[in-house]
Amino acid sequence: MSFSFSALSAYNTCPFSYKLSYIDKLKPVRSSALVKGSNVHSILENYPEIQEKEYKYQEDKITEQFLNNCILNNISLKEILTKRKSAREFRFGLTRNFENDNFKDSFYHGIIDLIYFDNDELNICDYKTGKYKENQDFSQLLTYSLFFKNYNKIKINYLYVEHNKINSKVVTKEDIEKTQDFIIKTTDIILQDKDFKRICK
Repeated sequence: MSFSFSALSAYNTCPFSYKLSYIDKLKPVRSSALVKGSNVHSILENYPEIQEKEYKYQEDKITEQFLNNCILNNISLKEILTKRKSAREFRFGLTRNFENDNFKDSFYHGIIDLIYFDNDELNICDYKTGKYKENQDFSQLLTYSLFFKNYNKIKINYLYVEHNKINSKVVTKEDIEKTQDFIIKTTDIILQDKDFKRICK
């Protein structure tokens, strides 16, 4: 069985909901928020290529405004996407022992929206649409940082597209250890669960 941050989050929210999505493979109805988020990600992934598409939620205008104003470490996002060495939609995998693995056959996997270097610092970024969070939970990007755990300087960044705000954190060795422990404990609980009760938080 392969896991992702979305899967772990679904289980921690409601084991029964996790079972429906990840064991029974039922596809949920796509909400307007999910559609908008998916379109924004697609535009940023392909920028500066222009996508000829009608957007119901003005995703193109939202993204254009974000690109014109977003500054990361004194560098514009436009420059990062067009002139800096970067990777988009980076797929990674990890074994149960947290060794790097391929995406398809891994124990734990994820897709990173954007990776780029600022001097000798590796930046891992995730685009967020919807409400800005003052008290940021960095768990998702901390799991992504495990693929680069042998790198000395890592910063993780949540980029709130509709608010042009950024929440950032420098990753420590303690973060790495706690995140590995979180994944092992949560996946062990899931693998041992036989009932997947409807206990929603």
